[in-house]
Amino acid sequence: MNAEQITYIVLSIFGGLLVLFLLFFPVVKRIFFFRHFNYFYGKKIYRIALDYDFFLINDFILRPDDDKTIHIDHILFGDKYIYCIKDRFYRGAIEGNEMDKSWFFYPKMFEKRYIDNPLLKNKERVKRFSYATNIDPKLLISIVVVNDDCLLFPFDVKEKDSFLVPLSKLNRLIKNIEKRDVSKIDAKQLQYVVNDLARMKKRNLS
Repeated sequence: MNAEQITYIVLSIFGGLLVLFLLFFPVVKRIFFFRHFNYFYGKKIYRIALDYDFFLINDFILRPDDDKTIHIDHILFGDKYIYCIKDRFYRGAIEGNEMDKSWFFYPKMFEKRYIDNPLLKNKERVKRFSYATNIDPKLLISIVVVNDDCLLFPFDVKEKDSFLVPLSKLNRLIKNIEKRDVSKIDAKQLQYVVNDLARMKKRNLS
């Protein structure tokens, strides 16, 4: 076997591996993202907190007197609002109305399932959070973040304190909400709230 034949074999093997990589990389990437989507969402939200100099508490857990655990994936403290963010990943498409108790979930073509309305679930979560912490509900914004490749069939979201948004558009959403013509939260009051919630989180984890 001469040098040209060896070179041809090596290049053929390399080319075949490259083709396989290009074919399977998107699938592998999607599976990896699905298994670790909380990490990627958290990284994005942490970047937003840094860019806007916002406080951030991740994985907040509270166990009030009713023994029903309140779990908020991310609490982002803006200048005008406090954002209670829930991470969701849907491998398919979702369809629904903001006030419907159930939505349609399409994991595959010609397959349909019912799921709980994530907007209503997070709104209820935020309501209980407000009650348990005495934070003014007018300051709280409920956000459900979904993966960018989740197909969202059009539905009209009319409320101004509850949103469902793809991850790539979260930054823009928060930026637009912070532009509203309302007063900023008092800096000392906000610092107190952040410290108080941080203590609550520490106490519930111990």
